[in-house]
Amino acid sequence: MAVAAAKLDVVEFVTAEANDALSIAGTSYSMLSGPTCASVSEHDNITFTTPNSLTNALGFEICNVVKSDGGGLAITSGSSVSLLRTVVSENRASSRGGAIFVTRDADVRLVQCVVEGNTATISGGGAYVDESAFAVLASDFQDNTVTSEKATAIYLASGTFQATAFALNGTIEGPFVEMNARCGSSCAPGYYSDLCSAVSGASKCVVNCGACTACPVGKASAEAGATSVDTCKDCSTGRAAPDQASTECVTCRSGTFAALSLNDTDGIGVVSGAAACARCPVGYHLDTPASTACITCPAGTLSNENRTNCDKCPAGTFSGIASSGCVDCEAGKYIDVRGSSVCLSCSLFGEGVFSAAGAVDCDECIAGYYRDPISGVCINCPTSLICQDKPGQALPAPKTGFWLDTTDSSYFSRSKFMVYDCLRLTCQGLTQLQHGGPCWSPNNITNQAFCSRDRLMCKTGSTGYLCGSCVQGYSYSTSSLACESCADGHLGGTIVYYLSTSAFAVFALMVYFDRLHIPKFAQTWWIVELLAPIVGTVRFLNRASFKIMMSTYQIIQSVTINLNVDFPYPYSTFLWCLNNIPLLTFDVLSFECYFEHSSYFYGVYIISLLPIVILAIIGFVAVARHLIAPSVQANARDSFAALFLSSLMLPPVSRKLLSSLNCVYFPHSNESLLSDDTSISCNSDSYARFKVFAVMILVIYLSVPLVWAVGTLLTTRSTTERYSFLLPTTDVVASTPKFLKLTAKSPSAACYLF
Repeated sequence: MAVAAAKLDVVEFVTAEANDALSIAGTSYSMLSGPTCASVSEHDNITFTTPNSLTNALGFEICNVVKSDGGGLAITSGSSVSLLRTVVSENRASSRGGAIFVTRDADVRLVQCVVEGNTATISGGGAYVDESAFAVLASDFQDNTVTSEKATAIYLASGTFQATAFALNGTIEGPFVEMNARCGSSCAPGYYSDLCSAVSGASKCVVNCGACTACPVGKASAEAGATSVDTCKDCSTGRAAPDQASTECVTCRSGTFAALSLNDTDGIGVVSGAAACARCPVGYHLDTPASTACITCPAGTLSNENRTNCDKCPAGTFSGIASSGCVDCEAGKYIDVRGSSVCLSCSLFGEGVFSAAGAVDCDECIAGYYRDPISGVCINCPTSLICQDKPGQALPAPKTGFWLDTTDSSYFSRSKFMVYDCLRLTCQGLTQLQHGGPCWSPNNITNQAFCSRDRLMCKTGSTGYLCGSCVQGYSYSTSSLACESCADGHLGGTIVYYLSTSAFAVFALMVYFDRLHIPKFAQTWWIVELLAPIVGTVRFLNRASFKIMMSTYQIIQSVTINLNVDFPYPYSTFLWCLNNIPLLTFDVLSFECYFEHSSYFYGVYIISLLPIVILAIIGFVAVARHLIAPSVQANARDSFAALFLSSLMLPPVSRKLLSSLNCVYFPHSNESLLSDDTSISCNSDSYARFKVFAVMILVIYLSVPLVWAVGTLLTTRSTTERYSFLLPTTDVVASTPKFLKLTAKSPSAACYLF
């Protein structure tokens, strides 16, 4: 049977006549299929001639064929044949290749084929190969024979032979076996099988290999069909095989070194056989690939994240050689450059200088010091201020009773720093807890919207320099020495206090001048007991004792004006009571609650002009009485009233006028403010006009003693003769109501006479 159609893709063997031979001559066939054993008779075989290609002979059977060369198959003349799952059995060759004969540049591959029970007379019971390539994969050559006993399995005259997973029962021989025969296992690259058997006559061939084993870590093999662990080679220097069954070793990149394990942390690897590319530990680096040992980072540096370089430590930190991290400078030390191995002490900058941990500059001060915002020098905290209780940059804050200007942080510098004593009890001061707030820093202290001076240092209702002024709706109280709300009853209480004390003074004067007459219906025992001490005390006062009392009062009252001293309790309370007797001071009047604008000026106007108006009224009445009904006694009484009023009003009014001329100078801001009300500038035009008035009125009041002295010198009669009618006489005592006489002599009244 001859098949010569070049375009025939499938050749099916269904029937074949006896003595017919299948001769395939063409260029390309994709498949040869179908059984032939039952119908192909003796002396017939399959012959491939001329260059052609058979890519797949599937499920093909060639058996019981007798031929001279190639009992079952004859493949010649550059043919390329691949047989898959093909059985070639019970064939005979009278010369060579009992089953398969391959010659003249043919290329034959057997995959999962069985070649068994074939016989050749001269050589190659299973196959004969000459000048061709013959490959066997996962195929069996079993029970093939040769009469001459040369190569019962395969005879390799010339060409090449390769076999993988080759099951063999027989021998491989021929002149080119040692040179061109390559036999191995079925293992893929990265695996090997060391359970193979050697082929007799072909030392380079092994057969009957067992299961494949993966190359261990640190080794790699790119060879397929390996039959020994020796094919798994150690990785060379700087390379590693981290996984089993590696086909090649990888080069360790920069920042890693060839090591036996990823957990290797000493930075020293191995020269060969590395199982991992471990990252250099912290403090080490590698800037080149394929390295076996890491390099230490010098002092002042730290390895970067990839360990490819050593970066300088940032300012404020330092490190040693191969350091595991950049360490912050401890508190009290600093470093202002990168890449340092040491920190410098803040004591280099002077006393009290400090820094927080990790500082790049000594910009803080120790407890009890504060930092000059201009020069940066640490200054010892004055006793009137509160300084930080721990190192920091907080500016000093005033204690209770002190005030400082915070409108400019430069005011805290040594050259401009001024702490002022408050003139009132309106400066609240700060505690250490309050001092820790955000306002007391050079950046925030000048933010008057958030950190205003009033909110930081003044009590509620107080404002301005020294907290020496009251905001609208508040008035200064001489009882609390602070600003109190007009809506809290402060004004009403002041009026009641003033009227009640004034009423008592009028009552005392009526008793003194015998103008007190108690109706009979009111002369009960409890009224007698209540009035007896008062009447008795007033009756026994003469002009000399009154003058002594007034002079003593004025001297004691002037102590708080002339001496800036904080007296201890209870003497301070005693002085406060003297300073707040309504008849002797006008400070209890809350003019701020009456006038919204210029209340201080209005108050001084009223206080200074009211006594003058009263004296004018007394003088007018005296002149009118003298013109209408002249009387020596009346003139004497009018003179005494004028003398009494002038001597009573002179100290408080003079004090008020003098205090209205007292200004406080603030050198840091070059301002001069009124001490009684620091909202008033002594340099303003309105104050200049007021000052003219105050000086004029003050001259008038200070001339009162001079007027009385001149009047006394001009008097020709003695004071005793002229005013004898004013002294207590026997007639006056006799005219005293009986119940008052008895009471005045009683022990209870005597207690008050002292």
